[in-house]
Amino acid sequence: MPGVLFVFALVFLLCYVEMTHNAANLMQILGQGNEITAFLFVTLMLVIYALNPALACTAITAEKEKQTLGLLIISKLSPGGIVLEKLASRMVPLFTLLLVSTPLFPMAYLFGGVSLGGSMTGLLIVFLTMLQVTAVAVFFSALLESGIAAFWCTYIALAVIYFTLPILHEMGLFRLDIAGLPDEEFLLFPIYQMAMLLDFRRGSEGVLTLMVPTVGITLGIIVAARFAVVRFSYGAAFSFIGRIRKTKAAAVHLAQKQMGFSDEAIVAAAAQRKERPRRQTIGSHLLSTSQPIAWREMRGTILDSRKLQIAAIVGLFLFELSMMLVYGHDEEEISACMSLGGLIIAVLIVMGLSCRLFATERECQTLDSLLTTPLINRELLNQKLAGINRIILTLLIPVALFGVLNLLETNIRVFPAGNYISYSDRVRVAPFNPSDPFFPYLALRFLACAVGNAFIYLHLVKWIAVYFGIKLNTQMKAMLTSILVVLGLCIIPMLIMVLAMVATDNSPDDIPLFCFVSPAIVLAFNEVHEMHTVYRRSWFPKSDGVVVLTNFLIYGGLTLVLRILVRRNLSGLLNRRES
Repeated sequence: MPGVLFVFALVFLLCYVEMTHNAANLMQILGQGNEITAFLFVTLMLVIYALNPALACTAITAEKEKQTLGLLIISKLSPGGIVLEKLASRMVPLFTLLLVSTPLFPMAYLFGGVSLGGSMTGLLIVFLTMLQVTAVAVFFSALLESGIAAFWCTYIALAVIYFTLPILHEMGLFRLDIAGLPDEEFLLFPIYQMAMLLDFRRGSEGVLTLMVPTVGITLGIIVAARFAVVRFSYGAAFSFIGRIRKTKAAAVHLAQKQMGFSDEAIVAAAAQRKERPRRQTIGSHLLSTSQPIAWREMRGTILDSRKLQIAAIVGLFLFELSMMLVYGHDEEEISACMSLGGLIIAVLIVMGLSCRLFATERECQTLDSLLTTPLINRELLNQKLAGINRIILTLLIPVALFGVLNLLETNIRVFPAGNYISYSDRVRVAPFNPSDPFFPYLALRFLACAVGNAFIYLHLVKWIAVYFGIKLNTQMKAMLTSILVVLGLCIIPMLIMVLAMVATDNSPDDIPLFCFVSPAIVLAFNEVHEMHTVYRRSWFPKSDGVVVLTNFLIYGGLTLVLRILVRRNLSGLLNRRES
């Protein structure tokens, strides 16, 4: 929490320095308090969506794992009371952050340009957003057995709530017309309500009216969580693997019916499939290659299922294609959002899988037994990481596919050959195609940067998560700490560098090394094909390739340093000395 408060202080200071930088006196900065308020609200929203699911998704799954939920239910507490108290307890950390950051808003009010009532309405929106995210996480915590499954389902459910109406609206299947309200299909998205407030398109009373659907959805989720606690107190609502198998069996049965098979033939075919020996999976050969721990980690998980991995990759690819067909006029934005969003999802997948390697052993009290195996610490770690390394390579496939779509659908600035000098040297703007003479070099550079950065960043996240997974005693603590560290790595150095540039009257044109203080900057420049922004009008070598290699060296070196530190301190982390 101190680190998050530090970020808030940096954001406020950055806004203040930016406003006063070009002002001759304090009178010239009056009326700009709205900018500080907007930055603070955006930061609060990002913190809520990044941290709240991790804080709340184990609220009830932890009781199921300890087999104490049944004792809570037969106590004097009602099921609704259990849900409400779990909800309140998981909101305490971020509610404390909200209280601590509240004095910054009156300070912004002193600059003018924002009303005190508007700031209070914004804080109410932030609180309701926190309540909604926590309620969804607690609901899935009651519905499922695993905290990590509840974590993922929370994000999926929030995406469904926020973006179903916009997609239906764009497809022409749903119309919502509210007088004087632009883009009303985003009504259920709290960030949209915040945007309406900050843009002064509606007064505080109008924004409060827009929040009614959000309040209704949140109350409905809380009531559903109450029934889920009672109905699924000793198990989960469903098993994902079991549901996939049932869906597959139903599809096969329907296909056989359509082909005219009799009921007896269908039953005989089902019995034959059950008796048929299972095909060798990815991890099946590991038992015969002296890697039993790797086999144990991969068996029965997504790491061991080729079909599931292929289906997920094909599904993501088809989803992007369908979005481009529906939103044909926004192909560039869709391509960049899918690439960046896919990488964020990949980071969360690797982080979640890496955190559980040792943390779940501690939770299940099997770590001591595991440490008695005749394997040295490094062999144990290597076998634990075998599945993670394999899934990282698999995740690079959709990154490359999204990159290819980006190249074929995005309008890219093309420069004369050998003349990468300044921003004004563009000769045309057009989508690339394989017959374009500039396509081979720029396509190779773009894909190398996209795939190479993804490879390095995923391994960087892996080693961060492995360290905290060994250091901390629960998976969700390791997950939450890893998220904070990764966010800090992306945000804090960038904010400090911005403050330093503003204080010294410099810009990224003068100090291009600013573009390497966060792993997100070069990646974003690459996705929108603005890599030349790093070196235009500056002393940095005028080459996209040099930019990419510099980024690889910085973050590849950081990843290598973390890998060496974890391996050297492995004996102390595991509390197991080797002879």
